[in-house]
Amino acid sequence: MIIDSRVKNLITKTNLYIGDSIQEIQLNHRYRLVDTFGLTVGMRILEIGCGQGDTSVVLADIVGPTGHVTAIDLGSPAYGAPVSLGEATKRIKSSPIGKAIDFLLETDFLDFVIPQDYDAVVLSHCSWYFKSEDELLAYLIKIKTISAKLCFAEWDININNSTQIAHYNAAILAAIYSQQVTNEGNIQSLFSPQAIQTLLARANFAEQTFFSISSDYLQDGQWEVDFVNAIYPDLKNSTTWNPVLCQSLLETMNVQKTVKSLDSFVIVAR
Repeated sequence: MIIDSRVKNLITKTNLYIGDSIQEIQLNHRYRLVDTFGLTVGMRILEIGCGQGDTSVVLADIVGPTGHVTAIDLGSPAYGAPVSLGEATKRIKSSPIGKAIDFLLETDFLDFVIPQDYDAVVLSHCSWYFKSEDELLAYLIKIKTISAKLCFAEWDININNSTQIAHYNAAILAAIYSQQVTNEGNIQSLFSPQAIQTLLARANFAEQTFFSISSDYLQDGQWEVDFVNAIYPDLKNSTTWNPVLCQSLLETMNVQKTVKSLDSFVIVAR
């Protein structure tokens, strides 16, 4: 695939991710998502679930030196691999773009004292971390009180072709695992686009604009398959919930010769 020139420019001017081809692909995806958000120079952005800051640096690049990104995450500085949240965000803060971003780790948005209203709130590829629909709804309701605009992005479980079956099955099995075994994995629940649209309406976002983003070129599908294969013995030994279905999902996942990631969707809500 062709990497967006903005990725190369960002790497050059920040001195981040040099020679990291995986990170180039991940950043490319973030630019494609952010292109749908409708953000402009000078905006003040709150990003929830910033992780290692992949989306944060792209947001900071878009809003420019007169804008600002406040990026929060529940995770501790030690969370994450192969690079922890603390290591990744410290590296970004020490780069030329770092002054445009404030990282607040171990921060629960529901307890977060909002210092100002924001031009937009971003919640990108982190809704599956939520353990329940009620928990996510509580976030959406609070977001509505601090910003007129929410930019929401997530994997789309409405698969488009058979090469995405493995990622789909892996996501289901990871969600089942999280219901049975306490863990810090990145899939605790699964939300379809339709479910998110319903939750946004319940949170009083009256206007929703939907975008579909092709993202089958990303590495995440294979990463999820590898994760599920690694934890499956633990899942098998920890649950009595429909073991035949779980085994069938695993076998169908592993029979796929080509593993492509699910596509993504974006909803810009007001």
